[in-house]
Amino acid sequence: MKGQGRRAGTARWVLVDMNRIGRRIAARRDRTRKEIQTDRRLTLMDENDYRNPLTGDVERDTRAWKDRWMNSPGECIDSNDALCGPNRDPGA
Repeated sequence: MKGQGRRAGTARWVLVDMNRIGRRIAARRDRTRKEIQTDRRLTLMDENDYRNPLTGDVERDTRAWKDRWMNSPGECIDSNDALCGPNRDPGA
């Protein structure tokens, strides 16, 4: 009887552990699917996600510009010009 009880306990432990592992696999698969769908959408719409340095929020905008700067009121300067930079002194 004791042996049967131990085997039943072991079988229960194995089933619980298998369920836990299955849930972790499903959660990871769902996260991966979501990331792939987001990447596809960004590619099709020619967009990128940018982190706003002032608020820390992730914002989505066109990928048409190489460089992007944002001031404290939230105005953006986008440019593909390597010489353009809001921190440069135009008189220098």
